[in-house]
Order: sequence, then C-alpha cells, then structure tokens
Amino acid sequence: MMAISANEKNIKNILAFTDEIVQRFPGRITGSEPTQKAGARIKEVLSSFCDRTLSEKFINRPDGFLRFIKYVSVFYLAGALILFMRPELVHVTTLLLILSAAMFLSQFVLYLGWFDFLAPEKKGKNIYGIIEPSGEVKQQIIISGHYDAPYVFTWLSRARSLLYVPVIVSGVIVIIASLAGTMALSIMSLTGNAAPGFAPAVQWFMIGGIPLIAPLFWFTTGRISPGAGDNMVAVAIATEAGKIFREAGKKVRPLKHTRLVIMAFDAEEAGLKGAHAWCRSHREELLSLKTFNLNIDSIYNLRHLAFFTRDINSIVPLSKKMALQCRDIAGSLGYKAIALPLPVGGGATDAGEFGRIGVEATNIIAMDLNAIRKDLAYHTERDTVETIEPEAVKAVLDISLQYIMQKDEEISIKN
Repeated sequence: MMAISANEKNIKNILAFTDEIVQRFPGRITGSEPTQKAGARIKEVLSSFCDRTLSEKFINRPDGFLRFIKYVSVFYLAGALILFMRPELVHVTTLLLILSAAMFLSQFVLYLGWFDFLAPEKKGKNIYGIIEPSGEVKQQIIISGHYDAPYVFTWLSRARSLLYVPVIVSGVIVIIASLAGTMALSIMSLTGNAAPGFAPAVQWFMIGGIPLIAPLFWFTTGRISPGAGDNMVAVAIATEAGKIFREAGKKVRPLKHTRLVIMAFDAEEAGLKGAHAWCRSHREELLSLKTFNLNIDSIYNLRHLAFFTRDINSIVPLSKKMALQCRDIAGSLGYKAIALPLPVGGGATDAGEFGRIGVEATNIIAMDLNAIRKDLAYHTERDTVETIEPEAVKAVLDISLQYIMQKDEEISIKN
C-alpha cells in the first residue's frame, strides 16, 4: 500500500481555505448570495484537481426548520389562555398542543420536515468532485462536509450558555405534561367522568408553564455564525484529502478500485436538506455500488474526537463497523477516540441521510457533546478558525486518508 500522509503544509492549507470562505462569504445561509458565491469558489478549487466536478441544484424551504420553534411557543400560549378562560374549549387546547408536539417531533427530532410548507422556497446547491481509481471501480467513498453556516442560537451566547439545556428540556417536559393533562380532560369531558380539582390543576399548570415555554420563541437569532468549525473546515479537510491523493497519483494513482467523491453539501443547517436531496436523487447508484460515507462535522478539539454509530437524535443507525474501524485507525495513529451514538437532543449530521437509505456511514466529530460551556464556538459568533485546534484538523485528515487507503486495500485483496 502506497504511503499517504498529511504534513503541516496540508493543515495550513485547510485552515487557510476555511478562513478564506469565512472571511469572503459571511452569512452563508442556504439560498443566499454569499452561499452561492462560496459554492462557486469551492467548485473552482475542486475543478483544479478532480476528474469531474459537478454542482446540483435542489429546492428546499430552509426557514421551515427552525421557524417551527416559534409556532410551538405561540400555540402553547394560545392553548393555555383558551383553557384558562374557556375551559369548555379544552378540545381546542388539546389540538393546539398536538400540533405543537407534531411540529417539534417532525422538524427537530425526526428531521422529516412535515411543516416545511409553511416557509418559502429557496434554491440550494450541492458541490462535488470525483477522482477515479487506476483500475475498475468496485466501490466508492464519499468524504463530505457542509459549507452553509448556522444561525446563532440565543441560548448559546456567553451570558446564556448555561441556560441552553434547561430551556430545551423544560420546554419539552411542559409540552408533554400539558398535552397529557388536556387529553385526559378531553376524554373526561366526553365521558362525563370529571375528576374534582383536575381541570383547575391543568389550567394553572399550563399558565405556570408559560415562562418556561416563552424562551423557545427566541431560541434562534437572525444573526449568522461564521461557521468555521461547523462546518466549513470539514469541506476544507475533504478537499485537501482529494488534493493529496491527486498529488500522490501523478504517475500511478494510489487508489486501485475506489472512486473518491469530495462532497460539499448545502442546507445542512436547514435540516439536512442538501444531503436529503442528493441521497434521494442518487439512491439507485448509491445502493448499486458499494458506498461508504465518511462525513465530517464540528471539528474543534482533538480530545473530543469521536465517530458516530447512530445519527439524527440517535434514531437512525449508522455503520457501527465503519465507526469502529475509524476508531481503530485513530488508535493506530496515536489518537485517542471513541465510537458512540449521537445523543438524543444532539441534533443530526448529513451522515444520517446516508444511513436512512441504507448506505454505510459514520460521522467524525471533535467537539464535546456532554457540556455547554461559555467558550463554546458552535452556533455562536465565535465560530472562527481561531477556535479550531490544528491538532484536531490533522487527526481528522490523517484518519480520513488512512481509512480510504485501507478500504481500497481491502477491495483490492478481494479482487
């Protein structure tokens, strides 16, 4: 197996490319002019070394992803006031709470976008380059990241960071408890078996829950994060990996039977819309040729290096075998890493969309999933290249290169 490795120049290239996109194209929300220009620049770089470079447009409704949170809080407030002033309209309150719960479940838990129709259409664009192997294609590895940036979350600012988890958890508990209470009241009103004192208890519980639900209305701001660690650096790492393979293959291409796809997804921050569109439109070819997705998301600190075995709030299974292989490769290179499911409440990555259609996938992350700290850069205005440890970048690049070479060696031995 040909020796392929990263050096300090590669790391500088990655951080420089990340910083270039962040500085030149701030405000990279899908469908915006900065995102379109950033995509064009990424395509230009990919075109300089890939055999083929493509861009694919898709229609999505990005504002529907986070906008639902405002509706949840508004519907709860309306339901609480209706129940308090007109208790005989308990069925209306129950329906409003069911709608709130359905929105929360669809948009932020399952990432299915049932309520996206409430938002206007916008155009997104996935950019990718392809490097063919020296021999017959027997498999492909898609190394991916997303280049759109997220909105700043209100409760992740320095002053409010410790409120992030309580705001979410308390809001979910209040909605579930209120829904259970109003459903019980609705059943009682239909059967005529009212429990003394139960209705006032539910009324006052919902009124008391308003201060806990209200913060959800301001969950996100209109400001846009620079999006360096989440997640332009991932695109830069994938791009540099492709450059390294092309540089090493000036005479003989190092990959014998593995097609390498360098993927820059759009609209990840809008509920994985770019990966969803691409996986659906390419589903047949992804399943007809053995495919592996090595996704990269949220690279900050080497000490938090991990590989996901499940995604999308731990609902969608990824490839445990792939995650463990990456973990073992990390160990062989001297990096300490773990394989774990993305925790419930942790959101999702583009790897989840590959997992949904049955493609082997894992996500590489280098961010603490268990603590919200005041110095957190994720979804804040502090997410610049200065928050990314070069050591973390080198580790992810080293592991990615080694994984790709190892998989190609495996398929070459079989053939």
